[in-house]
Amino acid sequence: MKTSITAALLIAAAIIIWKFGPPAETLPEVESSPISLPQHSLTDADPFRALPSASDPITAPVAQADINPFEMVLGIEVRKDRDCTVEVTYAVDSSTGESRKIYSCIPNSPREIDPYTTYPDETLAGMAYGNAHAAEVLGLRKLLSPDPEVEAQGLELLLRSVALSNNSRGIAIAINARYSLVSSTQNSSDRVVDVPNVKRFYTLSLVSNTVSPGSMTPEIYRAELSNAGLDDKELDALAEKSRQILEDLAEIQTQITGDTHIREAMENA
Repeated sequence: MKTSITAALLIAAAIIIWKFGPPAETLPEVESSPISLPQHSLTDADPFRALPSASDPITAPVAQADINPFEMVLGIEVRKDRDCTVEVTYAVDSSTGESRKIYSCIPNSPREIDPYTTYPDETLAGMAYGNAHAAEVLGLRKLLSPDPEVEAQGLELLLRSVALSNNSRGIAIAINARYSLVSSTQNSSDRVVDVPNVKRFYTLSLVSNTVSPGSMTPEIYRAELSNAGLDDKELDALAEKSRQILEDLAEIQTQITGDTHIREAMENA
């Protein structure tokens, strides 16, 4: 009887162990490690390429070449892939009278050409009587001549373009092309004013300001000349010269175009 009871207990214990397992504290601890999944970027050339296997050799990433898309030209940074040529010109700042650099990028591809620039001087001279643009183009050509007489003719033509167009563009062209230099030693203790240039500058600025009020600041150039040693009598003589130029322009304007804008501007000045 005892034997049968003992056998029954052993069978019951075996069934319990088989069904529920050993007590929890007797289970071996297993260290877990995170699973690394392959990372793919949307910018990958082929996001579905085969994943590397454990047997693939480990190689260092290849460093890309440091390609600079810019370059320095004439002291400024520009794109290498531009389709233009960097050029620098000099112009005068009408508010300060100082010469400054103007950078431009001239397209390498063909641009529309102003047909007037292809006309010979004789053709432009015949047109300049009543055509402001013809007077402007020919005037600029002549203004840049090393011959003082031809230069004077160029300035006269540019002033004529002012009368015909009723704006001061021709004066701005003359100043920027030939008379923009105020001093060759700006912001220096030994600064020397270019008196002949500033005289023209002052005279032309008075004319410009009458035709197009606010276009220039004559007071700045009068002060420059005064500091350079010119007295009030000499400065007043330059102002009178500007009035004589305006009289001539008013006459041209009235005769050719019938407009009286310059005459009225003189009377209201």
